[in-house]
Order: sequence, then structure tokens, then C-alpha cells
Amino acid sequence: MAPKQFRAPRDTRPPLEFEITYSRLIKGEWEEQTDKFRARPMIAGNMMLRMAATMDSPGIGLQSGEMIKLLDGAIWPEDKKRFMALLDDNDTAIPIDTLGEILMWLVEEYAEHPTQRP
Repeated sequence: MAPKQFRAPRDTRPPLEFEITYSRLIKGEWEEQTDKFRARPMIAGNMMLRMAATMDSPGIGLQSGEMIKLLDGAIWPEDKKRFMALLDDNDTAIPIDTLGEILMWLVEEYAEHPTQRP
């Protein structure tokens, strides 16, 4: 009997694009800014499983470190330094809820079952 075969086709889609609108403290005043970023159109299966497990986990404290790792792996390589610098900037206001929303959107896109289509 021949073994069951599975095919993992190469993903040729362009990077996923998203924007973050946030507040940045500039000269003592909070100013709204928007930055555009790209994420990989496809991630490793193990990373996808970790993303799904993180989003299902009830303890946000345990999730935060994993969320950063997953975002770090999903963000397009040329955008990663700028994205991570934004997250490290003490003069920006990006709540963990927003990062969770980004991860949830990525999980939906990677699972090819998004809840909303453009």
C-alpha cells in the first residue's frame, strides 16, 4: 500500500499589508500617526500552531512574550526593525490589545478564513 501523500504548495502571494494608527509623544504633545507594515504571506506550520494556541490561551500575562515572538517572526524582514522599534518606543502608545488584534488578523489570514474581506 502506498503511503498517503500531502502537498504543501509554494505560496506566491504578496506580503500582507496593514497599518497601525497610534499616538506618539512629540514635544510634550500626543500626535496621531500612522505607519504601514507588511507581514509574510505564509509562515511555518509550527508558528501557525503557536499563534493559534496563544490566541486561545486565557492568561494574557503568559501570552505577551509569545505575542512578541510571533509578531517578530511574521513581520516582513525589511519592515521588522522599524516595527520592533515602534513597539520599543516609550513615546508611543500601542496597547497590548492592538497587538492582539494584529495577531488575530494574521491568524485569520494565514488560516485563509478571514472574518472580513476588503
